Amino acid sequence: MKQKLYLLWGETASGGMVDDYQSRLEVICRVVNSRYSKHLHTPLSPLTHPRGVGAVLLNLSRVYDILDIVLKGLYPQSMRFVLVHGFLEETSENDINQLEGPAREKAKQMMAHLEQDGLLFEMSVDRKETDLAISGLVNSVQLLKQGLSAKKRRIISEYVKTGKQSLAAENLNMTQQGVSKALKSSNWREIKDGERKLQRALEIYSDRLGRKQRSLDDFY
Repeated sequence: MKQKLYLLWGETASGGMVDDYQSRLEVICRVVNSRYSKHLHTPLSPLTHPRGVGAVLLNLSRVYDILDIVLKGLYPQSMRFVLVHGFLEETSENDINQLEGPAREKAKQMMAHLEQDGLLFEMSVDRKETDLAISGLVNSVQLLKQGLSAKKRRIISEYVKTGKQSLAAENLNMTQQGVSKALKSSNWREIKDGERKLQRALEIYSDRLGRKQRSLDDFY
């Protein structure tokens, strides 16, 4: 049966691969599927070929959260993602590796272009100008995060967990000044502000598309 859904497709970027890639990917999929089950039509699952992950979403409101969890969990390994709204042929197994249809073909084409451009994300959902604006914001925020060192990532993680620079410094055996300097030089506040705006834009876009779909359903 054909349905028009949101296909999120991620392929592992070329280069060296982390040793525990597969085990990390399995943990990431479990976390995403547990946390965002109500947004998923087909669970996030590893791809057999090419290496990566895929899922079918009911809406696009949490696409950035899912992408961010994958990239954070695989660091320093990178992955590129495309999001396509289109028709897919479902299988009885509900297996992401068995999906076919126009949306899958579109995802293949977009992934090839994305690799050439050296970017991390592209979407083709509805309005071209909105798709371009959101894709640009995703790439800007994620490229900033990709540039963070492992040390800065640990400091940010500890600060987010504790909520206080002094506690983060104590847990990391650092000075509070060192934590403050790392947070400032990492552009952490700018990154979080970009992520908040991005999430709001996705929620507005998702709501509008949902209303549009309900109007079409009522018409027919």
